[in-house]
Amino acid sequence: EQTNPNFRVIDIGNPGGPAPVVSISRLTIKGGQAISPSNSQAFPGHTLTSNDVIASVISCCEQLLLWGEAEAVIRLRNKAETPPRDIPAAQHLQLEYVYLKALSSLQRDHECLDRTRALLARYRSVGFVGPELDLVRVIEGQALWHLNRTDEALLRLHQIRNELMGRTEGLASTACSAAIASALTMAGRWSEGREYAIEAWVLARRIGSGFYRGISQTLLCMADRGLCRWDSSADAGRAAIAAYDEIGARLQSAYVTR
Repeated sequence: EQTNPNFRVIDIGNPGGPAPVVSISRLTIKGGQAISPSNSQAFPGHTLTSNDVIASVISCCEQLLLWGEAEAVIRLRNKAETPPRDIPAAQHLQLEYVYLKALSSLQRDHECLDRTRALLARYRSVGFVGPELDLVRVIEGQALWHLNRTDEALLRLHQIRNELMGRTEGLASTACSAAIASALTMAGRWSEGREYAIEAWVLARRIGSGFYRGISQTLLCMADRGLCRWDSSADAGRAAIAAYDEIGARLQSAYVTR
């Protein structure tokens, strides 16, 4: 069991049946039923749909990633039942997206790349389009530069960015700009990386994403340090820590502090 003042995930086998047990805040979901936690006021149970359970797993995984618990995300996703056939494509891709982020966090980049490409092939073959698929495409580019295939990664990411230019209000556009900034910064292309880090920060503020505000400020910190802009680098680092602390992203905050 992993605890947080506002969030709880139980990931201990499959007690009482084949379905995993997931608890979010004061609601426990077990085997498709909403039941009350033993340590809180009785909560009237009602039947949940499979989509409700999967949405809860996604929410759990997102929070676990903020705590730096990528291995727990892998376990939780693997213990979940195979999503039913009637699950919406968008929700299935959201579930896969958090799994891919966990693989990326653990530097299991070959596995991440293979899985992204399998998902892209599957959903393109049925003509699916949507922001969820765009996020998977961004993860593909991220995996490529993690594998030192930076030029290939940038080619794909710039293509995604160009396609999303008219839809800058979404998470995919913000994630794409941040991924481009990451690839450029890690390649030592400080000025270009700085430009895209600022773009990602503007987009993150527009959509209200504390996570991507933190990422963009982290990248700005690194780019400014590479350009010997010491004061600006320090300011960006403090801004990144503040953004991460707001959302309880302990792992990311620790990285910046280090």
